[in-house]
Amino acid sequence: MIKNVLLDADGVLIYGDKKIPGADKTIEFLEKNGYNYLVVTNVSRYTSRELSKIFLGQGIKIPLEKIAGPVEATIGFIKSKKRNPKCFLIGSTQVKKEFRKAGIKITEKEEKIDFVVVFLHKETNYHTLDIAFRLLLNGAELVTSSMSKTFPEKKGKLAMGTGPFVKGLEFCSGKKAHVIGKPSKEFFETALKKLGATTETTLMVGDTLDSDILGAKNTGIKAVLVKTGNFRQEALEKSVLKPDYVIESVADLPALLGELK
Repeated sequence: MIKNVLLDADGVLIYGDKKIPGADKTIEFLEKNGYNYLVVTNVSRYTSRELSKIFLGQGIKIPLEKIAGPVEATIGFIKSKKRNPKCFLIGSTQVKKEFRKAGIKITEKEEKIDFVVVFLHKETNYHTLDIAFRLLLNGAELVTSSMSKTFPEKKGKLAMGTGPFVKGLEFCSGKKAHVIGKPSKEFFETALKKLGATTETTLMVGDTLDSDILGAKNTGIKAVLVKTGNFRQEALEKSVLKPDYVIESVADLPALLGELK
C-alpha cells in the first residue's frame, strides 16, 4: 500500500514559476489523507527557501522542510568530502550566499580550489566555462545537481538544462562529474530516509524519463509519469525505460492513489 509520495517540482507542480492546474488541490489531498510526501527537485536556479516562496505565491502550501533541493544536498556532499572547501560556483547570487553561509569559500579567481560546481544559471557564458575548465585541469573535482537536457520554462516552452554545460566540461577536461541530484540512487535513498519510508510503500511522480523515472526505478520505487513539463509522447514510445503509471497531470494523482489502495 502506498503511504509515501515523492514529487518533482518543475513540470509537475509548477511550470517555470506558474502553478500547474490542480497542484494545490493534490497537495491538500495528500495532507488531509495522511500521506507523507516530499518534493525532490533538481531545480538549482533557486534555493529551497526561494522555491517554497514560489509555491506559496501560487497557492501551493508546501513547508520548507518538505522540499529536498540540490543546493542543500550539494553543500552537504562537499562538506562531507573536504574540510574548509573552496569552490568555483556557477550559479545565482542567492545560491552563492547559501554556500557562504554554510562555510564554503567561493572564489571567482583561477587559483587552487577543491570543486567546480555547476548549477543552472542563465548568465553562464564562454568566459565562465573556460575558467571552470582550467580549474578542473588544475585538480578540482566537477560537481553538478543535474545532467538534465532541458527544463520547463515559462509560457509552456522548454529551455536548455545544466547537462550540456557539464557534458562540455567533462569532454574538455576528462573529468567525470559527481551528480548529486536525480537520477542518483543516493539522492532517492536520502529522500526515503528523510520520510522514514520504504521503497514498497513509496511512489515517485515526475515528468522526465531520464531523471525522475530512471532514478525511481533504479531505487526500486514505483514511478508515475505526468504528461506535463518535459513530457514528450514520442520519447516515451521510443524509450526502453517505462514508468509504472502514466497520468495526464498531478491533478490526477489522488484518483490513482485511490485505485492503488
